[in-house]
Amino acid sequence: MVWVLSGDAPVADVNEYAVLGAMADKADPDGCGSWLSKETIAARVHVSEETVKRCWRNMRRRGLIARGDQSLVKHYRADRRPVVYDLLIPFSWFSNVDRVNAERERMGRAPLTPEDRPDLAPAPVKSERADKGKPRPKKTATQERGNSETPREEAPETPHGGTTSRPRGNYKSSTGELEDPQTSKSNQSSLSGPGSPSGDGPEADGEREAAAPEAAGADVVVDAYVTALGRPLVNGSRERLRGQAAELLAAGYSVEWLAARAAEMPAKRWRDLIQHVESQEPESVPAQRSASTTAVSRSAVEACGLCDSLGWVLDDDDDGPLVRCAHPGVTAGTGAQR
Repeated sequence: MVWVLSGDAPVADVNEYAVLGAMADKADPDGCGSWLSKETIAARVHVSEETVKRCWRNMRRRGLIARGDQSLVKHYRADRRPVVYDLLIPFSWFSNVDRVNAERERMGRAPLTPEDRPDLAPAPVKSERADKGKPRPKKTATQERGNSETPREEAPETPHGGTTSRPRGNYKSSTGELEDPQTSKSNQSSLSGPGSPSGDGPEADGEREAAAPEAAGADVVVDAYVTALGRPLVNGSRERLRGQAAELLAAGYSVEWLAARAAEMPAKRWRDLIQHVESQEPESVPAQRSASTTAVSRSAVEACGLCDSLGWVLDDDDDGPLVRCAHPGVTAGTGAQR
């Protein structure tokens, strides 16, 4: 190991220095009996296995190492045995060669002689670069440095919302940089004309005013159900329950009474508000919904051929949402078929 670390080993480069140092660390004092595998050496000195193999090949050719006694690894499985190498440290390098030879004799090896371990040739001289000392060629003129504007399309697409900014380039920042390319519900009134399809106007205002109390009442009913359920509704269940509440409010039921019925549904495992309301006893129905009205609704369901006994539209789509039937072929008030 000292032979390598002292710099006396004529290695060609740092890779040979690292590989030979790892081998010397596991060799005997005379340099014999090193059998580290290429995988182990590569992991220890942080080089590739191909680099280790190349270093072995070059050092064998220059006489730094040679194949040693392979019987030292006979205890390994045949397909797992590493190669045993001897580091050919020159005889003249040993300052205590008598002690080394005594150790070799104890191990059954022949003593070292100048003929067995001759001096090694110095490390090969590295070839200098052909351009060493020459001035580096000047770079050709390139495009002027700076921010260049990315070309845009001739006819940009119509923006679909969000915000837009000025064309790219170097300019001073200013307030109001972003522009809104299209109107939203909050600013349609300032940009839409009388004939625009935005839905503004006296008729639309009247429809919104008429639907507002019914929508607000439906939300109260849904909130009562959610509070009793103890968790939010998902997968469109809230909109379906809200639509049923709006339908019942339009039929004359009060918000308070429907909210109370909706709060009962989770405990009774009901999911359909209309079906739950129709199952109520006649005396529990509010005054504005008389028994005669309920009887007419029941007779209309029985006379209609487009729905089942509970008033749901019959269709072939089992996975689609349930739809309440309007009984289009039944005479209003009588339940008779038109």
